Amino acid sequence: MSKEEKIRASKLRKEVRLIGFHLRQEKLQKAALRAEEAEIDAKVVEGSVGGCLISRLAEKGIKYRIISNPIERSIVWTMSNPQDIAQVELDLSYSAKC
Repeated sequence: MSKEEKIRASKLRKEVRLIGFHLRQEKLQKAALRAEEAEIDAKVVEGSVGGCLISRLAEKGIKYRIISNPIERSIVWTMSNPQDIAQVELDLSYSAKC
């Protein structure tokens, strides 16, 4: 194998690792979005930004509930099932080693 071929192979390996990294990050982000939920105080929805906020959350596919929060005019973000993210991380770390 010539020196040029070794350099080309090294660059190709780096690119493959980088693509794999980006794919793993994307899977983690999707899993995190599925686990997130916004608990929106009813007074936020009644205000001038309520409609826009709800439509934006729906566009992004983020789950939300309209409830009466202990703190008025607040939005509480929760992770409804963090086990999904842990499982995706475990699967991805295993596949990265193979």
